[in-house]
Amino acid sequence: MKTDHADILFLLENARRGAALGLDMAHLASAIGARNYVRIANDIARQTPAARLLDWGCGLGQMTYLLRRRGLTVTPYDLGAPDAPPPDLPLARGLGVIRSQERARLPFADGAFDAALSCGVLEHVVESGGDERASLGELRRVLRPGGRLFIYQLPQEHAWQEALIRRLRLGYAHPQRYTLPGVTALLRES
Repeated sequence: MKTDHADILFLLENARRGAALGLDMAHLASAIGARNYVRIANDIARQTPAARLLDWGCGLGQMTYLLRRRGLTVTPYDLGAPDAPPPDLPLARGLGVIRSQERARLPFADGAFDAALSCGVLEHVVESGGDERASLGELRRVLRPGGRLFIYQLPQEHAWQEALIRRLRLGYAHPQRYTLPGVTALLRES
């Protein structure tokens, strides 16, 4: 619990600094948001101790940071120019993000990971010009046989939060939302 509290404070401080730099860090700017990421990290660490994990679409690296603090070997990956400098945030220092502009193929060998994480990423694939099935197929390729795919923060079609955000224009409304049967079918097809 002491680690959780320190991690929440660290994420909140990075969100404050990131906002001052003009970065969109709304997802980490509240204690509830930061606590949610800590909860996800704890959940994954319980299920995959000592795993080689791919943080697919790592963004600013909050999950990589949290999972490494829990003893996992994490490879952070994101779309973008390979030589893009990281933002000047304590959170992003030393993460070693692997970046690529290739949407259809991950730069990793078959079976390179025990687990892969999609935290707030899958719903943005289509919106950014990608193909969900192709992306999920690539994740399957880089997972070892029997590897695990963790998907968190997937917006639900009928969630009250999404409806409220849309109706009251409270912020970013996800254009891609999912139902349980829909995401189940998508995962089975991929």
